[in-house]
Amino acid sequence: MILNPDERLFLHEFCDFRSYPLTESKSLKPQTYKTFVLASRNQHKVKEILDILPELKNQIKTLNDFPAIPEIAETGKTYEENAVLKAKTVCAILSLPVIADDSGLEIESLDWGPGVFSSRFLGETTSYQIKNQEILKKLINTSVENRKARFICAAAAAFPNGKILAAQGKIQGYISEQIRGESGFGYDPIFFLPEYGKTMAELLEEEKNKISHRALAFRKLMQLINSSDLTAGRETKQSNFKQ
Repeated sequence: MILNPDERLFLHEFCDFRSYPLTESKSLKPQTYKTFVLASRNQHKVKEILDILPELKNQIKTLNDFPAIPEIAETGKTYEENAVLKAKTVCAILSLPVIADDSGLEIESLDWGPGVFSSRFLGETTSYQIKNQEILKKLINTSVENRKARFICAAAAAFPNGKILAAQGKIQGYISEQIRGESGFGYDPIFFLPEYGKTMAELLEEEKNKISHRALAFRKLMQLINSSDLTAGRETKQSNFKQ
């Protein structure tokens, strides 16, 4: 995929390719909570988050450890609403601190869809191979300029005392012209990063986990957690979302 000067300017202005060392985060307030629950049963997502924050492996449980908890419907209108909803719901059931996320792919020429409905695009049981193929069909004969896209992730933490923290990560790119790469999951094989000349699915795991939307969101969330007074008994949502 060849970019003209204007398209390269778009990437330099809006992409966040900063490298975050995997040792940057600290443990999740061990002096306050010894266990956190990650509100997900998605093994790909769980592995990715633990790879992003490897020092938390001994503190994290997932919903697979609590099979009686039902699936939580993502009824929010934004990624942040869905992430907070999942975190608060599981926290209320278990009386444990919970972290959760919601993410999506937004494509400019598709009116920034599928967006918050990314996991439900074509139905939740439809494979991402089919979803990716359908998106490529929608963009047949579409120019590079009109293939601009972004991945967005909202991460949230809910605590038994009612405190809520939330953060967002975003990465800009383009939709590729074909499915490429075997790594990653979801829409990674069609999300092209010109700075790397690869799709997200072609990156090494350690490369992806330094620059992905999920990595940015969870590292920002960790900063909020480690800088907050988690013993305060009132609900305080600290969100560094950009409008």
